[in-house]
Amino acid sequence: MKWLVLSVFLFGCGNKDGAGDDEGPAPGAGSQDENIDVTGSYNAQIAAATGCDEESFWLEDWSKGPMKISGDNAALTFDFLEGMEFGGAIDNSRNYSFAGEIEFTVEADGDTGTTTRMARIEVQNSGTFTRNGNCWEMDGDFTLLVDEDNNGLDFDNCTLAGPVKATQIQGGSCNGLQ
Repeated sequence: MKWLVLSVFLFGCGNKDGAGDDEGPAPGAGSQDENIDVTGSYNAQIAAATGCDEESFWLEDWSKGPMKISGDNAALTFDFLEGMEFGGAIDNSRNYSFAGEIEFTVEADGDTGTTTRMARIEVQNSGTFTRNGNCWEMDGDFTLLVDEDNNGLDFDNCTLAGPVKATQIQGGSCNGLQ
């Protein structure tokens, strides 16, 4: 009798179609990597660049506004236009980075009027892409090593840092009309 009760309990309590089990497939079963195509047109915004004796123009004057991303995930080009172009990549976790070196000239107001200033700037940026509807958003941080007058002397270099947020306005399934 014990065996009959035990076998009714063991076999009668089961369900043959799996109903009641955790819903959905087991982790990794049938899942595919998300298509991370971040190429397209963006609007970049910089907030409160700091460093270089508050000379934020070394970053802010070229990095705000239109930006285009092209290429494939292992070899992306981040183009801030006007010759400000950097090579980078994005991984499957949506983390990105880009870097490069530029020469930048700016007309700056000083104590004695407007002067032309030039610098060789080493640019690094890293961060993450996230989805906002059908469009991508890029959140990251710039770090710039500014060598004013491109004199090669390390003692007068400065470091400038600033966060960037860029919102995709066109590309892939994004049409900018969310």
